[in-house]
Amino acid sequence: MAKRLLRPDEVATQLSVSKRSVYRLIADGYLPALKVGSTLRVTQADVDKYIQRQLDIFALENGTTCDRM
Repeated sequence: MAKRLLRPDEVATQLSVSKRSVYRLIADGYLPALKVGSTLRVTQADVDKYIQRQLDIFALENGTTCDRM
């Protein structure tokens, strides 16, 4: 099964953040990225994992539970 590779602007749209924020997440190691030619790409699976981690952190901090994606 082929992995879907997303451009930083596509990731930004999914996360509702700026493209700059996506580059920061990549640089800080929170979001893995691949270099394809001269551009960065992020797998959809890694975006999904990042979202789930954020939901888990929120749930822990607020004493709630979040459904798994």
